[in-house]
Amino acid sequence: MKKIMFLLTVFAFSNFTYSQVDKVDDAIKNLMQKNKIVGLQLAVIKDNVA
Repeated sequence: MKKIMFLLTVFAFSNFTYSQVDKVDDAIKNLMQKNKIVGLQLAVIKDNVA
């Protein structure tokens, strides 16, 4: 699971176009519903990089 999270994060920031950002936002929202701690960490990372 952690590898998937890491790959998602890398993908999000290496391919930073609007459509892909929307997909990543959806992925983060889905993860937050399943695993709130991991989702929140991803959201924080995304906000800091964006």
